[in-house]
Amino acid sequence: RLIVTVEENAVAGGAGSAVSEVLSTRGIKADLLMLGVPDRFMSQDNPAMMREAAGLSANRISESISERLQRSPNR
Repeated sequence: RLIVTVEENAVAGGAGSAVSEVLSTRGIKADLLMLGVPDRFMSQDNPAMMREAAGLSANRISESISERLQRSPNR
C-alpha cells in the first residue's frame, strides 16, 4: 500500500527521487513517502539528536508512516 524511502541525506535528488523516477517511467502508480534530511540548515548535535530533529529516528519514522497510512485513500 505504501513505499517508504528513508535516507540520511536530502530528499531532493536522493534515493526516494530515484525510486519515484523508476516507478513513473514504468507507469506504476504507488503511494510514496520519502523521508530524509530537510533542505535547510540544521544545528549540529550528536547524531541521534540530529536524526530526531530531522524526523529520522525510529519513533519519528514510525509516526510518519502511520500518519500517511491513515490519510491513504487505499486504506
